[in-house]
Amino acid sequence: MLRHILFAHLIWLLSCAGSARRSSIPKKIEPEAVVTLSYRLVPQGATLEQVRAISVYLKLFHGRLVRTLGKPQKGFIGFTVYVYADKRSFEEAVKGFSGLREGDFLYKEGSQELYMAATQEGLMGLGRFHVRVFLCAACRHFPPWVVEGFVEFFGTGMSHAGGTFGYPVFSRTLAQRALFGVKTEGLAPTLAKPPGSNLSPTQRAIAWAVVYWLMKVRLKRDPYAKKRAFNHYLAEVMRKGPDVDFFAATGIDERSAKALIIKWLERRLSQNEGR
Repeated sequence: MLRHILFAHLIWLLSCAGSARRSSIPKKIEPEAVVTLSYRLVPQGATLEQVRAISVYLKLFHGRLVRTLGKPQKGFIGFTVYVYADKRSFEEAVKGFSGLREGDFLYKEGSQELYMAATQEGLMGLGRFHVRVFLCAACRHFPPWVVEGFVEFFGTGMSHAGGTFGYPVFSRTLAQRALFGVKTEGLAPTLAKPPGSNLSPTQRAIAWAVVYWLMKVRLKRDPYAKKRAFNHYLAEVMRKGPDVDFFAATGIDERSAKALIIKWLERRLSQNEGR
């Protein structure tokens, strides 16, 4: 029953906005760390104001994920985040490191340490990392297209634009790559990848397109049909494992889905919208 409750809210779109309000703090206070969720933010030259803002933004973004995806059943692994004041000091500190780097953000593989600059790119990197942690806490067996699709879907969710967090932005770059990929590869090769597999850049774009299409593009005759089907598929994966066939579980025809996604991408790209 809990597994079904976890994804009960998948059929709802993001609709709320949050705003961060900073309180006046004595300038001389220099914290050793600020704890938020499962992250311990440790200043490395960053100001108290910068660290507090990141903490607030992360909580707002996390709240958006909970409202959209439901609350994970498992707890989050603790991570220590070292926060640098700017891009230059961050790059100097992580020079020679290897790992997943997204903008001014770096994760050391095999450790529980993260490094970020107190910049918009660093904040977005932390947000994308948190989506992975969030989905892992929900189910460790999601196929890579689900994980990467949601990471890309919420990829701009840590952007602070007028206090709005988590609202998915249509990406022209991803759309162009996905359109090429869907036309040449189709959907099946991406959706069939087992857990632990890596997706190519084109397949990540296809994963984003599929998730975006399922979550946000409404059908006229039944606007929420695709999201209900997606919700059912995710619940089945949690219950039975990653071998659940997407098309069989959702009742969506593969050939029709390919044609509809191509049509949607071509229409959106012709409108010259997004980034």
